[in-house]
Amino acid sequence: MRFNVDKEKSKNDNSFKKRITIFLLVSISACMLLPTVLFNIYFFSARYNLNNEHQDESFKIAKNIIYLNKNFNFLTGHQLIQTYKLIIEIKSSPTLWLNRITEPNSIYYKINNYLTNELTENRINKITKYESVINKFYFYVDLAHYYSSINHYKKAIKYYRQALTIYELNKPEFNKSINESSICNLYSDIGILNLRFGRYQEAKYYLLSFLNLTKQKPKDIYEIYHYLGFIYLQEKNYTKAKDYLKKAKETASLHWSNTSKNDIFYDKNQAKDILNYYNRQIALLYIQKNEIEKAKAILKALSSNNSSCSYKGYTPFSITSSDCAYEEKGLLYEHINKYGEAKKYYKKALNSLKKDTSMKPFYSEEESNRLVNLARVEYYQYQYQISLKYAKEAYLLNKKLLGLEHPETICSAYQLNKTLKHIDKKENINLKEINKIVSFSRNIENLCLPINRRFY
Repeated sequence: MRFNVDKEKSKNDNSFKKRITIFLLVSISACMLLPTVLFNIYFFSARYNLNNEHQDESFKIAKNIIYLNKNFNFLTGHQLIQTYKLIIEIKSSPTLWLNRITEPNSIYYKINNYLTNELTENRINKITKYESVINKFYFYVDLAHYYSSINHYKKAIKYYRQALTIYELNKPEFNKSINESSICNLYSDIGILNLRFGRYQEAKYYLLSFLNLTKQKPKDIYEIYHYLGFIYLQEKNYTKAKDYLKKAKETASLHWSNTSKNDIFYDKNQAKDILNYYNRQIALLYIQKNEIEKAKAILKALSSNNSSCSYKGYTPFSITSSDCAYEEKGLLYEHINKYGEAKKYYKKALNSLKKDTSMKPFYSEEESNRLVNLARVEYYQYQYQISLKYAKEAYLLNKKLLGLEHPETICSAYQLNKTLKHIDKKENINLKEINKIVSFSRNIENLCLPINRRFY
C-alpha cells in the first residue's frame, strides 16, 4: 500500500513539475514576446497615422518608442533602425516639405533637430553592431538619403560610400537578396552629389557605372543623361554633350507624357516645356562654345513662341521654361561683357519668378540664383553696395532653406565674400562662417560659374 501511495505521489510530483515547467516556459516566452508586441502596436500606430497624413501624431509615437527603449532597453537594433527609418520617412512627406517655408515652426524642422541629436556616430555604430550586412546596407542608404535631403552632403556621401563598401565586400550574398535598382541607384546618387560640388571625374565614373549596371532603365533616366551632357560640356567634348542632351530630351518627353493627371507635377503643356527647356540647354552649350549668334537665334525663337512669359505648370521643366529665357539672355550678355544688358534680363527673370507665389517652395533655389546673378553683374560694374545687398539676401535665403553645405549657399557665400573685400563696414555678417563655407569646395570658381549653375 505504501508503495502504491509513493507511486501515486511520484506521479503527482511529476505532473506538478511538468505544469511548473510549462508555466515557466510560457512566462519566459511571453516576456520575450511582450517587447515585440509592444513595439508592433506602437510602430503600426505610427505608420497608420503617417498613411493618413497625421505626421505630427506619427512623429510623437515614434519618439515614444525610442524614449521607452532608453528607459527599459527592450528593442533590438533592427527595431530601432525601423523606427528611425520611419521618422526619416515622416520628415520626407511632401506636405511637410511644401509647408516648411510658410510655417517657420513646422514639424519638418523639429524632426531635423531631433534626428540631428539622436543620430550621433556612436549611436549609429551601437544599433548596427549586431545587424546583418543587408540591414546595415539599407540603413546606411536611408541615412544617406536623409542627410542629402537636408543638404548635409558630407555625411550623405560618407554613408553612401559605407553602403557601397558593404555591397562590394558581400556581392555574392547581395546578388541573391538585394534588388538590382537599390545598387544602381547608389551609384547614381553618389555621382549626382559629386557633380553638385564640381567633382566632375568622380561624378562621371559613378554615373557611367549606373548606366552600365542597370539592365532596365528607370523612367527618370533623362536626369542621368542630362548630367552626363553637362560633364562632357565641361570637358569641351561638345559632340557627346549634345548627344546626351538629345537623349535627355527624348526620354524626358516619354516619361512626362505618361504622367497621371492627378500627379502634382502634371502639366498639360509638358511637351512644349520639355522642348523649350532642352533648347535652352543647347543655347547654353553654344554660349560656352562662344557661338553667340547660334545661341541668340535659339533664345529669340523661344521668346517668340511664348507670348505670356508666365508659369503654366509645375514640372521641373515648366518652373524654368516659361519666362521668355530671360536668365539665359542675361548669361549670354554677361558672357560677352555687356553687363548693362545682362542686368536688364536678370531683373526681368527675378520679377517673372515672383509673379507666382503659390508655388514658392519650388522656386527658392531659382530666386537665390537670380539674386546672385544680379549681385555678380553689379560687382562687375563696381556697384559694390548694391552687389552686397543682393548677395546678402541670396545668402541668407539659402542658409535658411538649403543649409550651409548646399552648392547654392556656397556660391552665394562666394559672391558675398568677393564683394565684402571692397566694403569697409561689414555689419551683421559672420565672416568666419562665410570663409568656412567658401573653403568647403575645392573647385569653387568652376562650381560657381553662372552657366554651370544654370545646367543643374
